[in-house]
Amino acid sequence: MVADKESADGVGTDRRLTAFIIRGIDRDRAPGPNLRDAKMILPQDPAPPRAQATGNDLAISIPVLPSLDIKRSRDFYIRLGLAEIYLDATYLIMRRDRLELHFWLTDDKGLCENSSCYIRGGQIIALHDEYRAAEIPGLKQLERRPWNMLEFYILDPDGNLLRFGCAPEEVGWQD
Repeated sequence: MVADKESADGVGTDRRLTAFIIRGIDRDRAPGPNLRDAKMILPQDPAPPRAQATGNDLAISIPVLPSLDIKRSRDFYIRLGLAEIYLDATYLIMRRDRLELHFWLTDDKGLCENSSCYIRGGQIIALHDEYRAAEIPGLKQLERRPWNMLEFYILDPDGNLLRFGCAPEEVGWQD
C-alpha cells in the first residue's frame, strides 16, 4: 500500500511499499486469505515517485476473468445487471456503474475454477437483495467474515468466484 502522508514514525509513506502475497484459498471453506500462509515482502529500494493524476484520470484495476463460453458468460452477467460493452468470439467486456469485468476465452476449466475477483463498495447490501430476489444460482449468504468484512459470494457458470464486500462500518451494519 502506498500513501501520501507521513507515518507516525516520521518516515514518508510514499517511500515505503508493503506487498502481501496470499496463497492457498481453500474453496471447501469460506474463501478468504489464509494469513498463516501469508508471506510479507518488503522491497529493498524505495518506491519510485508517483505520477500525479489530474481530474478524474485515476488508475483503476479491472479483473480479466477466463470464460469457457463467452456468450454464456455474457448472459449470466446480464442477469447480474451488467451491460455488454464489447463482444467478439474471444473477448467480452461487461459494465454496471463503475464495476467493469473483462473475460477472455479459454478451454481450460481449471483456470476458471481457480480465478476470482473482489468487488468492494457500499452497494453490496442492495446488490445481495437484488440477486436474492432474482434467484441468482450459487448466491451465498451476506455475512461478516472473520477478517471483519461484510461479504457474499457468487460462482459464475464457469467457476469464477465473485467476492463482494465492504467494511461493516461503511454501511452502518449491525450484527
